[in-house]
Amino acid sequence: LTGRWEHLNEKTIPLLKKIACRFLLIGVEVGDEQLRREVLSRKQTDRLMLERASILRQHKILYGLYTMVGVPQETLSKALKTVKLSARLTRNPLIGHHSIFYPFEGTPLYDECEQKNILSERWVGSYFTDTRLDMDYFPRKQILWAHKNFRRYCILYWLVFRLPVFLSTMLERKLDARWYGKAKTLT
Repeated sequence: LTGRWEHLNEKTIPLLKKIACRFLLIGVEVGDEQLRREVLSRKQTDRLMLERASILRQHKILYGLYTMVGVPQETLSKALKTVKLSARLTRNPLIGHHSIFYPFEGTPLYDECEQKNILSERWVGSYFTDTRLDMDYFPRKQILWAHKNFRRYCILYWLVFRLPVFLSTMLERKLDARWYGKAKTLT
């Protein structure tokens, strides 16, 4: 099943359990609340998702996350927010669906990409392999690198966030530096 965070709550989650739902895929999309709200028109907050994930875990319902990188107005630092939020939300960072944003013709986001002149002529066969967008503030090479390394960093942050605070804070800063250091060379 697929679900939306705003529909999951103390009443609906037990009903899912009652009908023998064992697994859900739920859209996070991106980890930056402003980007999620203003560009993707998704209203769920980080706090809401974290609360609902906790209820799912209490009821022992497994779930995976839909995430993506390369959304218009996204930057390398906003992509890292998606990695970190995913690491905080999930019980298993190996389960999920991570893609590269693809502007489908006829949608408002496609029109926005055309208006901002960030839509390339490049043919993309799959939203798992490349981006149609050419954004100065988030170059194609960085988008592809962030996509390719998403799961690796999600696992690393997932492990770090389970450590005592004094240790996790230090290691989080080191991982942040590594993320930016590796990706910034790809302009």
